[in-house]
Amino acid sequence: MKNKKNSIPDKEIYTKDELELFKQIEAGNYDSMPENELEKEKDFYKKVATNTIKNITRKKSLNLRVYEQDISSYARGFDFNQY
Repeated sequence: MKNKKNSIPDKEIYTKDELELFKQIEAGNYDSMPENELEKEKDFYKKVATNTIKNITRKKSLNLRVYEQDISSYARGFDFNQY
């Protein structure tokens, strides 16, 4: 949300660096990132996002050992909730 007296956003929402950036833009002193650096940054963050998605969606397998005693106890009505 912006203050009514000027177009700089409220201080509570943004960091100190972001507020400084807004001031530079309004004053006309802001220089954008050079194109080659921008492409490097884009590639970096695309790679990070891809790796994150791969890690989140990777299927995981669990090795479980079930003993006959456990199965027979369950079949007899053993209450596993007591533990």
